[in-house]
Amino acid sequence: MGAQKESRHLIRGSPVAEFTRRDAALSGAALAAALVVAETAYHLFVADHLPVPGHLARAVIATGLDLACLGPVAWWTLIRPIRRSELALRSFFNNAPVGLYRSTVEGRLTMVNRTLVEMLGYDLGPDIFDLDLATQVYRSPEDRARVLERIRGLDFFDGVEAVWKRRDGAPLNVLISGRTRRDASGRVIGYEGAVENVTEQRRTQSRLQVVEHALHAAANAIVITNRDGAIEWVNAGFTQVTGHTLNDVSGMTPRVLKSGRTSADTYGDLWATIVAGRVWQGEMVNRRRDGSFYTQDLTITPVLDEHGAPTHFIGVGRDITEQRRLEAQLRQAQKMEAVGQLTGGIAHDFNNVLGVILANAELIAAGNRTLDPGVSEDLADIRAAAARGAGMVRKLLGFSRLAELQLVPLDLGEAVQGFGSMLRRVVPESVDIAVRIEERLPAVRADVGAVEQILMNLATNARDAMPDGGRLEIAVARHTLGEEDRADHAWIEPGDYVSIAVADSGHGMDAETQRRIFDPFFTTKPPGKGTGLGMPMIYGLTKQQRGFVHVYSEVGHGTTVRIYLPVDPESAAVALSPPAAESVARGRGESILLVEDEETLRRAGRRILERLGYRVLVAGDGVEALETYRANRDIDLIVSDLVMPRMGGRELYQAVRHLGSPRFILASGYAATELQTVGRLDDVVRHLPKPWTVAEMARAVREVLDAPRAKAS
Repeated sequence: MGAQKESRHLIRGSPVAEFTRRDAALSGAALAAALVVAETAYHLFVADHLPVPGHLARAVIATGLDLACLGPVAWWTLIRPIRRSELALRSFFNNAPVGLYRSTVEGRLTMVNRTLVEMLGYDLGPDIFDLDLATQVYRSPEDRARVLERIRGLDFFDGVEAVWKRRDGAPLNVLISGRTRRDASGRVIGYEGAVENVTEQRRTQSRLQVVEHALHAAANAIVITNRDGAIEWVNAGFTQVTGHTLNDVSGMTPRVLKSGRTSADTYGDLWATIVAGRVWQGEMVNRRRDGSFYTQDLTITPVLDEHGAPTHFIGVGRDITEQRRLEAQLRQAQKMEAVGQLTGGIAHDFNNVLGVILANAELIAAGNRTLDPGVSEDLADIRAAAARGAGMVRKLLGFSRLAELQLVPLDLGEAVQGFGSMLRRVVPESVDIAVRIEERLPAVRADVGAVEQILMNLATNARDAMPDGGRLEIAVARHTLGEEDRADHAWIEPGDYVSIAVADSGHGMDAETQRRIFDPFFTTKPPGKGTGLGMPMIYGLTKQQRGFVHVYSEVGHGTTVRIYLPVDPESAAVALSPPAAESVARGRGESILLVEDEETLRRAGRRILERLGYRVLVAGDGVEALETYRANRDIDLIVSDLVMPRMGGRELYQAVRHLGSPRFILASGYAATELQTVGRLDDVVRHLPKPWTVAEMARAVREVLDAPRAKAS
C-alpha cells in the first residue's frame, strides 16, 4: 500500500515524460504499483519504449532496476501489464486499415505493418527491408524526389499524393501522412507515418471526369437538380441553348426558363410523374436568357435512393425549334403539292367542258348568220365566260406545274426590259415605275412566257395594293446562296441564282395573310376583283423552273416578292458569279449593333455576323438599341430594320446621329429610292434590301466599314 501511495504521489499531476525520467529511481515494487494504478501513464511509457515487439527485456533493463531484488509477485506485477500492452500494440500495428511504416533518409524501410506489405504485393518477411523506395516502391526516383521536396522542412505532413508501384508493376495511388524523425541535434534521420491506398478512388474520379467531359461535350442541354428542383449542374449544351451559365442558375429552379407558352397541365403532369419516380418525356416552349423562345424535346429522369425515393432529377433537352420550323414548311409544301395535283386534275376536266362549250358556241354562231340580236349577245356572253374560264385553267395548270414550259437559256435582264413597255398598260400613271437591272447577268433556264406571266401577276398585285398611287420597283440581280442562307430560304439548293424583285409601297400584309398567300382561291381583294390564283400560279411556275419564291411584307409599308431562278450551268460563262468563298467578305473583329424586331431574323443575323468575324450586340427595337448604343459608344456599325415597334430604324438613326457619327445600314423591303418618301435620311445611310442573302449582308457591312467616314448633315 505504501508503494501505491508513493506512485500516486509521483504520477498525479506530472507529465508522462517527466514520470519516465523518474521511473529509474523507483523501487521495483513502487514501479509495479505505478504501472498498475496509472494505466494511461504506463501505456504511454510502453508506447515510447516498445514501438515493436521483442524488446521487453531491454525496456526493463533500461529502467536500471535490480531484477534480482524483485520477488515473483512483484516481477509478475511488473511484467503482466507491459506484456498485455505489447500484445495490444502489436495487434493494432499489424491490423491497422492503413499502411504504417518507418524509413531511413536514404529510402530503406525499417518498420512496416502487414497492411502495407500486402498493399505492395510482397510477402511478410525480411526481404521487405531490402527494398529501395526510390526504385522499387515509387514509380520512379523522380517521384520520390518530388515528395521529399514537398515535405522538406516540415515536421508533420498530411495527404501528400504519390504514385507507387506494386511488386507486379501495377500502379498504386497513395496518400502519405506522417512526421519527419530527427535526432537530438535536429538532423533528419528518417520518416514515419501512414499510407492510404486511393487507387480505386482515383480510377473512379478518372471515370467520373470522362463522364463529366462527355456530358459537357454533349450537344443536348443537360441539367441536374436536387429533389426540390434547385439546379446543381448544367453542361455547355445548356448554356449554348439557353444563354444561361451555371453561375447564372445555380440554386434556382428551371422556372427561370418558363415562357408562359406551355400549359399548366403539362407542368403538373411533369412534376407528378417524376416525384413518383417515373421518367417524363414531352415538348415544351421555353424562354432563353435574351428573351427569345425555343421549342425543346425534354426527357427528365429521377435518380432514386435505395428506398426508391428521388434524390435528384436529370433533364436532357434537345432544341427542336429549327426542326419544327422545317416541318411546318414541309407540311405547307406537301399541302401545296396535294392541292396542285387536285387542281391539275380538275383543270384538265374543266378544260374539256370548256372546249365543248366554246366549240358549240362557235358552231351555233357560224351556222346561223341571221340570229336574233338577243341570241347573238347571249352567245357572245357564253364565249366570253368560257374564255375567262380558259384563263383560269391556265393559271390552275401553272399552279399545279402541269403547264408545258419550254426551258431555254434566258437573260432575265433582257426579259424584264422587254416587259417594261407592257407595264404602263397595267399600272396607272399615279404609280411611279423604276427598273434596275444589274449588268452582265448570267443566263438562267426559264420559259419566256412563264416569266412574263409571273411579272404580269406581280405587277397587277402591286397595282391593286396601291389604289391611291405609289411606287413600283423591279430589280434584277445575281446572288450566290450557301448553306448559311437556309435559315431564310429553307428549300434552296446552294449555288448561283438570278432574282427578279418586285417591290411596291402599298398597304402590305400581316403575318396571317402571308401564311396563306399561296393557297389556291385565297384573296384579299374585294369580290369580283381577284380569283385567288395569281400567287399560286407564280409559286407553281417558279417551282417548275427549279426556282423559289420569297415574300417580305410589312403592314402599311409595302411588299417585296423576289423570284430566284438558278443560273444555267451551261451558259454561266456569260458572266460567271464569283466563288462563294470570295463573295462573302469577312470581318476583323469590329463591333456591330443589329436591330431587328423579328426574333428569328435577329437570331439568324447574329449568327451570320458572328461567323463572319464580327462582335455582335442585338436589340429588339429602336428604344433598346438606343440604350445599348449609349452604353457601348465603341460600336462601329448599326444595322437596323426600318419598321419596328416603339421606335423604327429612321427614328433610331435621327437619335444616335446626335450622339456621334455612327456608320448606319438600314434594312428594308422598300426600294432604295422609296426610302426618301418614308422620311429624310442622310447620304451616309446605306440601304440593304430585304430579304437579303448572307453575301449581300456581308458585302454591305464590309463596304460601309471600309468606306471613309462621312459627316452626317
